[in-house]
Formats: sequence, structure tokens, C-alpha cells
Amino acid sequence: MGPLEADGTKQGEDEVEQRNVLISFLGTGRYQPCNYVLGDGRKVEGVHYVQEALVRLLAHDFTDGDRILVFLTSEAGERNWQDRKEGGDHVEGLRSRLAACDTQAAVQGINIPAGRSPEELWKIFATVFNELRDKDRVFFDITHAFRSIPMLGIVLLNYARLLKDIEIAGIYYGAFEARDDDDNAPVFDLTDFATLMEWTSGVQEFLRHGNPAGIAELLEGAAVPRLRQSKGGDQAARLWRDTAVSLQQIAGQIATNRGSEIVEGTAFVDLRERLTKCEGIGDLPHPFQPLIAEIRKKVGGFSENEVKNCLRAANWCLEHGLVQQGLTMLQEGVITMLCHRFDLDWSSRSDREVVSGAIHVRNQGIGEEKWSRPLREHIEVTRKVIADPLVKSVVPLFDRLTQARNDINHAGFFKPRSPAALEKELKEGLRSVKEILEESLD
Repeated sequence: MGPLEADGTKQGEDEVEQRNVLISFLGTGRYQPCNYVLGDGRKVEGVHYVQEALVRLLAHDFTDGDRILVFLTSEAGERNWQDRKEGGDHVEGLRSRLAACDTQAAVQGINIPAGRSPEELWKIFATVFNELRDKDRVFFDITHAFRSIPMLGIVLLNYARLLKDIEIAGIYYGAFEARDDDDNAPVFDLTDFATLMEWTSGVQEFLRHGNPAGIAELLEGAAVPRLRQSKGGDQAARLWRDTAVSLQQIAGQIATNRGSEIVEGTAFVDLRERLTKCEGIGDLPHPFQPLIAEIRKKVGGFSENEVKNCLRAANWCLEHGLVQQGLTMLQEGVITMLCHRFDLDWSSRSDREVVSGAIHVRNQGIGEEKWSRPLREHIEVTRKVIADPLVKSVVPLFDRLTQARNDINHAGFFKPRSPAALEKELKEGLRSVKEILEESLD
């Protein structure tokens, strides 16, 4: 692996060149001529094959590195791919029609089975997937596919997006049956269905694991084109982008145990305010609308300058499997809340050392003559902490949290516990801390 260049790339590593790839399936029926019209008004007149229309509409600027892939069964190949004779007339097949299109992209006809069994469907899936390369920009036509291909295609595209990082440039359906009296057939853009799958994955990741990265990326993806077009003047798009930033800030604070920022709570308050504003915007991305209530519920308990935010963050970690972060936040939260109880500065390292040191000497029964310097320098405060009955209740709990935290920090090399046992320690520790400390801070 070479050193980084100034732009962040590595010497000796070539970036993958992105191809445009138009994928279509050839049907077996008799294709009839009509005019195909995109939603933006662009039209191709008098064509038999929707594939030809899509190539003329979408692939006119494809280069010789791009591809037009037509998947066809043996029956479709005989009827519609090759030229043929009908009643003495010469009928051009799709292959000839695509060759006459104004595009530099290479055209390939690729054989697939008919899809009459699960095994054949899996073979179709594998065949199409194997034709894709990393970073491909894919246009997907489902007009004349076998009846199960549209569903298979959406799943395949989502799968390829994950494993090959493809970009879904468009999903199209030429609605020949919906043509008007002038033989104009609309071409429906179904790309939003793929976007909906992205939102579904992002929402699932947030609700299950507390990770808003997918949602934030989609919000930002919706905002950026509008901000570019409006030169930054689109207020709704700015709000979506700012909401994405708030989501990422909160997730980052919890994942990396940014205790001071969590106690300050600014990011949580900012997010709630932005969610309220989002509800007042009519053109909010539809999949995000029902999610607002879920996000607000997750961040609703956090307040500004509130030491109890440590407990709320630890509970977030427990709910989403962040056991290491949860144990750390819970133990440091105990110190934070005790600092608050004794009017100490929870952001001061020396004050935190006094509290944690007082707990330690009480737990070990260490006499004053053996106290460390921070405790001796704050001897009256230390005595006050040690004498507090509430601290007496905290001591055994704090010791268990220390052992669990050390187990994780030392990678389980010494007397390791199971992941389930560590999660149980976090769950029980959180419950105990709430019982002992939370009410005392009201």
C-alpha cells in the first residue's frame, strides 16, 4: 500500500472507472410500434422496442467503455433478438435496431433461462450480478421481463449496491398498455422504489443499532442537489442537511463516549428543534416523515447541562448493543453525578479523581496515611464523600463496573467473561445506578 497523495489517494492505486450500464430483458411477445415518452417530456417516436427507445433517451452519451446488456431466453432470442422473415418481409430484431442507435456503448445479448423454477431464478440473479462491476452506474429496464424479474431486479440492485457499490441511476417501465390515442406510451421512472429500500435499511439500522449514518446520508443526498440548484438558498434543503449533521453528532458522541458534550446536551436540543421545523415543511422526504416521532422519542429525555444525560446515553448503548461504550459511560456517569452531588466540578480532572479515589479507598478500607496526593490535598471533601451513606451503596456497584470495564479494555485476555455476561452487567448496573443515584439528584 503506497503513501497518501495530497488528495488522500494512495500512490499506485488506480481508482475504479465508473461505467454506465443499461440492463434490459427481452420479451417473447410481438413488439408493436409506438412513441415512448419520459416524464420530463423527452420522446422517441415510432419504435417497436422499448429498449431502443431507452437507449436513444438515456444512452446517447455513453462511451465505448459503457455497456448495454440485454438478457434474453432462447425463445426471446429467436423471436425478437435476431432479424427474421415474416410473410416474406424482413423484420429487424432488437440487435439490429440497437446497432443503429447513436451510442458508442457496446451491446451484448446474454442468455438466461426462462425463470420457471427457483433454481432458474437464482441462475438469472447470478448471471446479471456477475455482469456488474464495482461502481457501475446502472439503468434498469423491467418492461418486458418475466413476471418475477421486477421483484428480483429490485433485490438484485440493492444487493449489488451493498457488495459492488453500484449507483442506481434509474429504474424504468415502458407502459405500452397505457398509451394514449396518439400512441404515446409513458415510461415510468420507478427509481423511488430503490430509494425506499435504502430508507428502509437506514431506518432499520437506526432503530436496531442506534446508527443514523444511513438516514443522515439519505437526508444529505436529498439536500445536496437542491442546495446546488438554489445556490444554497433552499431553506428546506438546508434544514435536512443540518438535521443529518445533528444525527451524526449525537451518534458520534455516544459511540466515542464524549461525556462532556453529552452532559452539555446541545446536539440533542438542536436535533429536537430541527425535527420540529422538519414537520412544518411540506416536501420532506416521505420515508423520513414517520421516523421523526421515533427519533424524537429516542432523544426526548436529554436536556441541556444535565448530568443525568450520562444515564440516558448508557441506556441508549444498552438498547443498541454498545456494551463497551455503555459500561464506560455508566461508570464515568457515576463519577459525574457524585461530583454534582458534592458541588464539585464534573469537568475538572482533579475533582473527578477525588470522587473516584474516595470510592476506591472506601472499597479497600485504606487509611488516610496511605491516601494518594489528590485525596490528601482535598482531605475534607474526601472525608465527606467517604462518609456519605449513598456512596456506601455505590461502592460495590462501582467495583463491578470497574472489573467489567477492565475485562473489555484488556480484550478479555484475563479471566474473560462472555459477551452476554458483560451485557448483563451493564443492564443490572444501569438499573442499580438509577435506584441509588437518580432520585438523589432531583
